[in-house]
Amino acid sequence: MWLPYICLGIGIAIGLNKLPEKFLKVIDALIYLVLIVLMLTIGMNLGVNESVVSNLSSIGFNCLIISLCAIACSVICVIAVEKTLLPLDELSEKIFLRNINADREIEIPIENRSISPLIWIMLFKPTHNACKLMVLPVLR
Repeated sequence: MWLPYICLGIGIAIGLNKLPEKFLKVIDALIYLVLIVLMLTIGMNLGVNESVVSNLSSIGFNCLIISLCAIACSVICVIAVEKTLLPLDELSEKIFLRNINADREIEIPIENRSISPLIWIMLFKPTHNACKLMVLPVLR
């Protein structure tokens, strides 16, 4: 009963220490080997079980239906959240218009504007579409 917790504690203790790269590669290979043995053992146990083999087509069909329903529900939930709680189109448009209005209020001539290196970093490595929308009006 305590074996999983003991193994987890040992794993955390080993992981917190800085170990040599060679040792980590050996551990990775060992984990890979153990996973292959585990999958082979599970496959052999399923192959020996006659009730599983005889119902394999219905089990596969049920798995297909369940996975397609899970994907469809995930897509529907994402669309619903995006349309109701996070209207991204409206938010990006508001950000874009706010920046245009801020630029017009200040009315700095294009010749006198200095472009910060931060703007160039945001242009070439944007982390979000809103970054592009915030930067583009400044450069116009």
